[in-house]
Amino acid sequence: MKRFFSLRVKLALVSVLLLAIPLIGFWYAAQMQAYLLFAHEQALSLTARAVATILNERPDLFETNILQSFDEQKEVHAYLINNKITLDGLTHDWSDLLGQAKYYGFDNVLENYGIYEDATLNFKHLIAKGDNYYYVLFMVNDESVVFRDRTYAGLNRSDHLQIAVQGKYEGQHDLYFLSPYASGFVNGHLMRKDPLNFVPERYEPAIWGYWRETVGGYIIEIRLPVAMVKNNRISFAIADVDDPVTRKLNTVVGTSGTRQSSDLGFLLVRSQMLESIISALHSPSARIRVFDSRYRQRASVGQYYGESDRFLIEGQNDFSWKSLLKPVYAFFSDRYKEEFSKDPKYLTQIEDQDLKRFFKKGQAFTLRRSVPESDAEILIAGEPIRYGNKVMGTILVERATNNILTEKNRIIEKTINITLVVFFLGGFVLIAFASRLSSRIRQLARQTEDAIGSDGRIQDNFKASNAQDELSDLSRRFAIMLRELKEYSTYQEKMADNLEHEIRTPIAGISASIANLEKKIITGDTEVRNHLSGIKENLRRIESMMTSIREATQLKDALKLDEQTDFDLKEALTVWVRDGYRQTFFENSFVLKFPEEPVSAYGDPRRIRQMLDKLIENAADFSPVDKPIAIELTIEDSHVVIRVVNEGSELPTELQGQIFDSMVSLRRKSDTKSHMGLGLYVAKVIAEFHAGTIRAENRKDGVAGAVFVITLPLHMTNIERG
Repeated sequence: MKRFFSLRVKLALVSVLLLAIPLIGFWYAAQMQAYLLFAHEQALSLTARAVATILNERPDLFETNILQSFDEQKEVHAYLINNKITLDGLTHDWSDLLGQAKYYGFDNVLENYGIYEDATLNFKHLIAKGDNYYYVLFMVNDESVVFRDRTYAGLNRSDHLQIAVQGKYEGQHDLYFLSPYASGFVNGHLMRKDPLNFVPERYEPAIWGYWRETVGGYIIEIRLPVAMVKNNRISFAIADVDDPVTRKLNTVVGTSGTRQSSDLGFLLVRSQMLESIISALHSPSARIRVFDSRYRQRASVGQYYGESDRFLIEGQNDFSWKSLLKPVYAFFSDRYKEEFSKDPKYLTQIEDQDLKRFFKKGQAFTLRRSVPESDAEILIAGEPIRYGNKVMGTILVERATNNILTEKNRIIEKTINITLVVFFLGGFVLIAFASRLSSRIRQLARQTEDAIGSDGRIQDNFKASNAQDELSDLSRRFAIMLRELKEYSTYQEKMADNLEHEIRTPIAGISASIANLEKKIITGDTEVRNHLSGIKENLRRIESMMTSIREATQLKDALKLDEQTDFDLKEALTVWVRDGYRQTFFENSFVLKFPEEPVSAYGDPRRIRQMLDKLIENAADFSPVDKPIAIELTIEDSHVVIRVVNEGSELPTELQGQIFDSMVSLRRKSDTKSHMGLGLYVAKVIAEFHAGTIRAENRKDGVAGAVFVITLPLHMTNIERG
């Protein structure tokens, strides 16, 4: 029977314990990740503390007047740039910053002398710092563009740009107008201090740029020196004139007021000194930012995203064995984005409420922030910047956990590789070992089965293993056990011979004594003679029993010495029934059913008749005298089939396969005849010696009785005739 849970399957299940290798590897990777996260947090905290220590007690690094300003509407953010700005009225030089342009419209009206609608005048504004100049961009939407009139000296009768900066002395301011005659280059003009006089005091060549008319408005691109903007106080305004005839001023929209020095706005610029200080301290893959007390970012250095994700499988076209495992690596590995911290919004207020809360408390802190659609986190360490008891700002040091995830992913990759190698090698070794072990066990089982022949005798073909292990010990114990059993079986076989020989001598003496007694007994003593007859009958039964035992024990050896020959089985059966069975079993009748042609068989006719004698004797014992015994001879499928059919009692179902075993008998105990249960056993041995079979079954024709079927191979001559 084939077993599903064979030894190989069980060892394969045991090999599942090798899964402990990846589990330990994954656990180690998780522990390493936690340790590295903690270590990175500590390192970021130390960096933040070091930067804060350098910046403490340095109020000069922060513009005092800007720090004291709380009017965000007056703030103008200046961005640091490295590229060169060409003053041509085009915006392609500003492409990286256009998204940060601030909108000015209805909420930024400084003067209005008519009906104002937001669509009639609005603009977007950008200012950048580079090469000791401020570059300013205005993208103006104006329904009607009115240029300067060449016949009028004043600059207030056309669309114009107003620039107000702090003057030479505190409380003073300088006002400049830019108003071109047409699209093209434009210069600034310093206006007079008289607010009603709009004729310029002088031409200002330091302020110049380009005015380009567009569909629906115009673009102004100008440049002015950094030194002109004292204390970072500056305001810009766009003045709109719609009627080219009356040239009446309608609306002024600006970043803050331009009429008084107190109305000037605050220009916020990243501190180059701050950035130069923190640049020397920042670490790779980390970003250091400085925020003032208004939560505004004043300096930023570095990038907080790390190396690229080498475990991404998209776009990979290599066909190495690792490429086949990339889906497995990707399944178990952490994924993260490959982005960098290019944040142009460095002057805007920070939006994270947790950070604002820590800023307000003025205490050191560490935070973690998850990254959307990523397993990475952003580690944040903060440290306050102090001036005496006041908090001037906060240092933020940020770093993504990409490098940590990369190390974790490398460990996972190595763990998977090692696991696969161990699984393949370990599985191969276990399967090979299980196959070898199973083969040895099957060989032992096969030898054990073959050690006992079909006749129940122990054979001499069991070979013990010479290996030094438990299975070989079991093999050697089996060999010893079978050898002892064979010796005992041989002893039992010879014992019957010896016993028969030893018993016949006293039986012969008893028979002789009984014969002498019969001669001396008075003729008329009937009772004594009856006793002597009973003794003689019992002696005959004992002799018959001993003959049966000797016949059964010596039959197989005797069969080996018999000579086999060709003979006509049909003719032999006819003679045996006519001259033998009908005289021996004269009370029973016999019916013969033979084919018309001769049936040639090869064997020992004497042994085949001995086999039939046992079957006929058995049929006569169980068949009523008035019921015939049928002997049928047929040829079926290249075999000769002899059937002995009788009426009478049926065979018990549970004993149909056992009645041919030695010492098995179905006769009643009250039967006066001696039966050792060896007759059918002898018949089976003879049938098997002739390469045939014998079986017993109940009749299937509706008549109670039994059928004994002998099947012998058809002799070659009959096959050729057919």
